[in-house]
Amino acid sequence: MGDGLDINTPKGQKTLIEEINMLKYVSKCWDVKIKTTNKKLPVSHDGAIFNEKNEKIAIFESKNRQSTLEEFENWGSWLITFDKLERCRKTAKELKIPFYGFLGIEKSKLVLYWKISDENGNYLFDFERINTTTRANVNGGEAYRENAFLPMKHGKFIQPNQKNIL
Repeated sequence: MGDGLDINTPKGQKTLIEEINMLKYVSKCWDVKIKTTNKKLPVSHDGAIFNEKNEKIAIFESKNRQSTLEEFENWGSWLITFDKLERCRKTAKELKIPFYGFLGIEKSKLVLYWKISDENGNYLFDFERINTTTRANVNGGEAYRENAFLPMKHGKFIQPNQKNIL
């Protein structure tokens, strides 16, 4: 593929399609427009949410996992790198909009969301930060880094007709 980006591998393309489908579902359920950032560029967040007036009203990070809801309930949290969380929170604060996280749970065909920070950049719930070794990316490998564990109890299901949730 030449450029070495994870998104350009077969696994990367599969997760991209899953993410696109998940975000279409969120857009429909919340009656908003969702625009993703360029996956081939190093950006602070995965995309933005716009209202009917085309005003940016939130940014988000989104991930899809080949897991079941039961597995996530057993783990008790969604793991996300703390550095990514912080970059998103700071960007949202600069824009004076909230920051959300979307998690597609592929094997259960469910989507959860967390409102992670408000328009002032304040985290809205407590979470653990632990240095751990995890899979480096969709294609494997290992990475030792500081990870945040967003508690499942703060995640909510995205469902049809949840308009005006933001």
